[in-house]
Amino acid sequence: TYLKDQDINNIKIIEEKIKDEDLKNLEGMNNKILAELAKSNILTLNDFADLATFELIDKEEGILKDLDIEEEEINKMIMKARENWFTKEN
Repeated sequence: TYLKDQDINNIKIIEEKIKDEDLKNLEGMNNKILAELAKSNILTLNDFADLATFELIDKEEGILKDLDIEEEEINKMIMKARENWFTKEN
């Protein structure tokens, strides 16, 4: 039941803070990641895209340090989030 309670708490945090559907629907995103981002006031796709890999997964200070996420996966997510930066410019 601990995991279920944790998931319920994560969903509550996400619903309260994150309104950006693009962030919620980013490939690779899940409730655990979204909840950690919300706790750090990363609330939009642009906020996420603006981060560097180490800011997310650094073992001591990273926003997602408590989650087991591969660097390659986070890099893909960041680059996907940044795609709209380049399409807006064109």
